[in-house]
Amino acid sequence: MQRLSLISLIVDDLPGAITFYGDAFGWKPHTRHDSLVFYQGNGFVLGLMTPSGWEEEATGQPRPGPACVAINLPSPEEVDTAVAQAVSAGATLVKDPVTVSWGGYSGYVTDPWNNLIEIAHNPDWPITADGRTLLPPLEGS
Repeated sequence: MQRLSLISLIVDDLPGAITFYGDAFGWKPHTRHDSLVFYQGNGFVLGLMTPSGWEEEATGQPRPGPACVAINLPSPEEVDTAVAQAVSAGATLVKDPVTVSWGGYSGYVTDPWNNLIEIAHNPDWPITADGRTLLPPLEGS
């Protein structure tokens, strides 16, 4: 199944970016943390993340460029399989899949053109039968 789950943009000024996306497009954050914010898109999730949040979350390396795409899968086992399949197809392994601080499981590869791809399982983000990744309902809504 063709699937794109998350687009992460690295921003130096998270409050300013939240204001910009709200003013420019009328977007309202779904979830906000110290170093990142999530927006529910139409079938995908947009994340805005600070450079320090990126370094802590992703690879421990400075940001590779302005964006990273993510593919969310239903289980950690499927993450392992997808990472192995990507590497055998020519991707470069950046970070082996591991259990991460936010409670999920993810690994990173780069495609042959050095674009970073996270392959992840997030137990809190449902995946619909047609492959759309959804943010969970907000408490009290």
